[in-house]
Amino acid sequence: MQPESYGYFEQGLGRRKDFSAIKITPTGNDLNTYGKVQYYKQDENGLSEDGDEIPYVKKEMLLGALFAEDSEFYQKSVEKALNKLDIISTIYKNNSMALEQYSENDLTLSGYGCPSSFEGLTSEINDILLNSKQITYDNFIELHDSSKEIDDYNTELILNSCPILY
Repeated sequence: MQPESYGYFEQGLGRRKDFSAIKITPTGNDLNTYGKVQYYKQDENGLSEDGDEIPYVKKEMLLGALFAEDSEFYQKSVEKALNKLDIISTIYKNNSMALEQYSENDLTLSGYGCPSSFEGLTSEINDILLNSKQITYDNFIELHDSSKEIDDYNTELILNSCPILY
């Protein structure tokens, strides 16, 4: 069974009060994984769903979901973030390919296995570029996994005395 969290927010002045809520469904106990958020708004029957469930990756996006005023605002914010991720990933991909080429031509670096690490990095960045186009739960799982793999490759580069990507 997966843990779930609920947050309730109260707004309004005087007697009339509007309520909204957010349901957070993480994949585990660690907030640095991924999960889904569902927004709720008050109507005449109580609380009803406000839009579809929206995925998140890592605690930074979860905090953004908590502070968003509604599902539409969070959805637009995620779209903007994915557009920026696409731009940054393209830059990192170009850098990784250039470092791979450089390390293949440098006998010292090629002896440390640097080219294969950069090849793996480029592959993971390609996965991010493929999965950053749509806001789906499966794409966000892939984004999370690729992000972790990139961190692992960067650590491997450091340990092998190779130039690092970031």
